[in-house]
Amino acid sequence: MKATKCIKVPHNEADKIACVFAGYRWMFNEGMRLGAELNITSKRRLYEAIYGKLEQDIHSHYKSSCIFHAASTLKAWKTNLKKGHCNRPYLKKQVAKITNQGYVINGNILRIPTRPREYVYVTLNEYHLSKLAGRKTGEITITPEFIIIPYSEDKEITQSEKWVGIDVNYDNTTATYDDGTVKKFDTSPIRRARQIMTKTMSKVRRNDDRVRKKIASRAGKKCKNRQDAVLHKISKDITSTGHGIIREDLKGIRNLGRRGGGRSKKARRDLNTWPFFILFSMIGYKALWAGLPVIAVNPYDTSSTCSACGKKIAEEGKMVRCMCGLYVDRDENASKNILAKGQCSPRLGTQVKRCGSAPALRVDACQFLTSVSEQ
Repeated sequence: MKATKCIKVPHNEADKIACVFAGYRWMFNEGMRLGAELNITSKRRLYEAIYGKLEQDIHSHYKSSCIFHAASTLKAWKTNLKKGHCNRPYLKKQVAKITNQGYVINGNILRIPTRPREYVYVTLNEYHLSKLAGRKTGEITITPEFIIIPYSEDKEITQSEKWVGIDVNYDNTTATYDDGTVKKFDTSPIRRARQIMTKTMSKVRRNDDRVRKKIASRAGKKCKNRQDAVLHKISKDITSTGHGIIREDLKGIRNLGRRGGGRSKKARRDLNTWPFFILFSMIGYKALWAGLPVIAVNPYDTSSTCSACGKKIAEEGKMVRCMCGLYVDRDENASKNILAKGQCSPRLGTQVKRCGSAPALRVDACQFLTSVSEQ
C-alpha cells in the first residue's frame, strides 16, 4: 500500500513566483467557470475542453496541474451542491501546483519553472535530502512562504498482535493498551487557543474588513499552529509503540451541531470546532507509514457500559460506578470498551477479550457437542 508524507521547504522567491500565482489563479477560476457551464467533472473531458483556452504567460506544466486541480474541486462541488448549501468555489489564495514532471531535484537544488526557459532555484538542506532519498516524489504545492513536497513509499500492513483503543473527547484523548496500560493526553490547550482567538476577534471594534481579516488571519494561524503541535505529539506517541489502533467511527457526528437541534451556541461551537478528524488523519497516515492496521468501531454505549462486566452503569461526574465494584474514569472506561469492540471485530479473527476479564474464545457449538459425546 502506498504511504505518503510531506516536507515543507521554506524559500524567499515569492517575488519571482508572483506571476505563477496570478496565472494559476486565473486558470483555476476560468476552469471552474467553464466546467460548471459545460457540466464537466471528468479530468480528461475538462482537459480536452479548456486546455487550448488557458493562455497565460507561465510554464505549460502548470496548465495540466491546474486543470486536474479544478476537476477535483468541481467533482466535490457537484457532490456538495446536492445538499443545497455550497456555492461555486473561487480561488483567492496565492498557491500553485506542479507535477513531478515539471520540476527537477539535482543534488541539493530544487529547480522550479516560472515561464518558458525561466526557473527559480531553491536549496534543500540535509533534513530534506534525507527524507527524499530513495523515495518517489509527487505533485508539489507552492505558496509564498513554502514549497510542500510529498514523498511516498510502498508499505505492507502487518497483522498486529498488540492493540490500543482510543477514546477522543473535547479536552483529552485516552488510550488503553491491551496490557492494561492507560495513557491520557491533554488536548485542553486547543480549546484555550480557540477561546483566545474568539476573544481577540470580539475586541476588534474597527469597522474595516481589511483590518479584521488581517487580525483574524494572524489569530487563526496561531491557533492552528498550537492545534497541530498538540495533535502531532499525540499521534506520534500513539503510533510509535507498534500497536494496532482501534478508534471511534465518528462519521456524521457534526450533524448534531446544526441549528435547531436543541443545543446551545457554545455546545454547537465546541462540536463544530472539535478537531477529531485531523487527529484521526494524522494517526492514519503515520500508522500506514509504520505498517500498523487501523480499525474504526461504532462508539455507541462505550461510555455507559461497564468495561468489566458489560452492564449499564451510572455516571458520577467524570467517574463511572458499577455494581460489580468498578469505579473508574469514564474516558478510561470508554477506551477499554472501544478496545474490546475492536478485538471482537471479524477482521481480527475469533479471539475476544474484555479488559479486566479472562480471554474468551468463540467455539463452534456443533464441534463442542461432538467432542463431548465422544468422551
